[in-house]
Amino acid sequence: MTRWARVAAVSQLRLHARRLTALCLLTAVVVLAVPGRAAAEPPLRLDTQITDQVGALAGRESEVDQALQRLEQDTGWQLFVVYVDDFDGTPALDWADQTAVASSLGARDALLAVAVVERAYAYSVDDRFPLTDDQLDEVAATAIEPALAADDWAAAAIGAADGYRQAAAAGPGTDNGDDGLAGGRTAMVMCLVTLAGAVVALLAWTWWYRRDQRRRQLGKVIADGPYPDVPTEDLTARANTMLIDTDNAVTGADGELGLATAQYGAQATASFVEALAAARADLAEAFRLRTQLDEPAQGSDAAARELAQRQLLTGIIGRCTAAADRLDAESAAFDALRDLENRLDQVIDELTTRQRDAGQRLPAARAELAGLSTEFAGPVLDSVDGNVTQAEELLSFATAELQRAAALAGSDERSTAAVAVRTAGDALVQVDALLAAVMTASGDLRAAHAAIAGLVAEVATDLAAGQGALRGGAPSAATPQAGVAAGVPAAEATALASAVAGAEQVLTAVHEQLARRPMDPVAALRQLEHADRALDAALGAVRDAAQRVARARAVLPQAIMAARAEITATASFISTRRGAVGGTARSHLAEAQRLLDHAVSVTENDPVQALASAHRADQLAEGALQAAWADVQRWAPPAAGWGHAQTAHPGTGAFLGGLLGSSGQRHGWSSRSSSSFSSARRSSSGSSRRSGSGGASRRGGSGRSSSGGRRGGGSSGGRRGGGSGGRRGGGGRF
Repeated sequence: MTRWARVAAVSQLRLHARRLTALCLLTAVVVLAVPGRAAAEPPLRLDTQITDQVGALAGRESEVDQALQRLEQDTGWQLFVVYVDDFDGTPALDWADQTAVASSLGARDALLAVAVVERAYAYSVDDRFPLTDDQLDEVAATAIEPALAADDWAAAAIGAADGYRQAAAAGPGTDNGDDGLAGGRTAMVMCLVTLAGAVVALLAWTWWYRRDQRRRQLGKVIADGPYPDVPTEDLTARANTMLIDTDNAVTGADGELGLATAQYGAQATASFVEALAAARADLAEAFRLRTQLDEPAQGSDAAARELAQRQLLTGIIGRCTAAADRLDAESAAFDALRDLENRLDQVIDELTTRQRDAGQRLPAARAELAGLSTEFAGPVLDSVDGNVTQAEELLSFATAELQRAAALAGSDERSTAAVAVRTAGDALVQVDALLAAVMTASGDLRAAHAAIAGLVAEVATDLAAGQGALRGGAPSAATPQAGVAAGVPAAEATALASAVAGAEQVLTAVHEQLARRPMDPVAALRQLEHADRALDAALGAVRDAAQRVARARAVLPQAIMAARAEITATASFISTRRGAVGGTARSHLAEAQRLLDHAVSVTENDPVQALASAHRADQLAEGALQAAWADVQRWAPPAAGWGHAQTAHPGTGAFLGGLLGSSGQRHGWSSRSSSSFSSARRSSSGSSRRSGSGGASRRGGSGRSSSGGRRGGGSSGGRRGGGSGGRRGGGGRF
């Protein structure tokens, strides 16, 4: 190269450097001026097994759904997949763990989360998930990451599902060039480095300034709020404690009101019924807020999330306080109506009669439970398995309290005798509930068993329609309303073939279950519902909307029956063990009841929506029962002070924990009065017997066995397998 050519080259390079510098400065101004991208997604609560917020699957949802169905049918496990733009600045595994917690995923559920723009992914499973870390890593390395690297988002989910299924079946120098050119390059690089440093510094300062401003604003909002001196953590503990105590109080008031109504009639107790109904509505709203609190707050700003959390906590405290005030307003009148101290002899006689009647009902309940145990199995039966034994022990406790009351009635300790009478009455209410729960479970199980035949026929009809569609024929005489076209496109045919195969397997499995004893009729109904939904979805391409509504209407009664049976069993279990059960189980049960009520209310107008609500209610109730079991298993009775010997049965202490506190006085709402129509406690200390929070960590034994209307028969997650509640997983960039 000649000297003049070198000079020209250097000049040209320097000109490019100056232009590039100007372009970088302009870019920096634009970066600072344009607000951050709004596609960031905080952790979510997943309502279906497939959540695609960015259109990543692009028409391949059916392929992914088939893979998820194969996994569930072969293993009983469920894989949830979610696609977002990015993880909102949260580490991928933390985002996946928080989403799993918010979605109540269980021990046999896995989550795959993919951020397609951020190009990061993570998988998250419960510590008790059947696959080992090595197996999970192998599936990630061979099936998930290669597909993600090729931007084949659907293949990643399919590979994960098939990989987990297979793992379950199987049991890690250049030339320096001219000095002038080198100098120009060096100047340009230094310019870019300096400019980048300035941009980073300016961005960091802007971020710090905005964060400081938000924190100042949050501090002002908190200072102007109702609890300015209470940290958010303490406010959470206070809200959880009040929610549990209020629930206990409303339950206790309901029992006492039942006694009063039986004694004095509906007219004399009308005002108390109205007060209790209003208190129950306040409590339901508090539980609804508690459910929202379990969901991740929207937005990436920590200060805004904390503010939203405090607003929900304040709402919970306000609703619980309102419920307590409603009962307190009637407390004096309720005590005057019952007037226990002046009616001790009469009430002792009445309760003694009830105690004898309950004792006479014990043999029938024991025989019924023994008969159920030979015929049936499953969570509904498990929830009442110890009821008779616990009722016997609680009946003995009530008898001892009545004897103590009778001994004190003739002395100057009539007030103490009145407390003993009230405690005995509460114990007898629980005895009645325990024995009634056995009979209710019997009715639910037998009704579920009777409903299996009808649902088998429904599935068989859909199965015949699906088989006919795969053969390319028109509707047969056996399926005149199936609405199946003469031919099915290839993609739909694949999905339909999978659904047909799954339905055939389910029908075979249900027939085998019906042939042996004991069997779980509720689980069999769920398996059939799942197969029917899969067939209905696969046939959706060749069915019109009216036929889909008809299909939903046909299976809705069985879905409502299963949900109601699960909710009834869970409600009975929590009510009679309320001294040990925390807030998570109670809030899930309240939400399940709300969804069931919604399903019933829209049955006629929107059976498709009603079916989805019934499935979700069933799912939440099952999760609530798992959480309640875990609470009872972890609960430890007070060391002393009850005035009677501890029993060996783990549930009895929980019963008495709901009737008595560690000091020997009634627990909860009676802290200011002997009446359950008296306020529990307006605790302002922030102390808590149990947090009951489902926040950052998961309770052992709780979780989802399905989602979004997809349930499998064997996905309960091991209800009695209480573990540490931790999670494990992996992931990375691609």
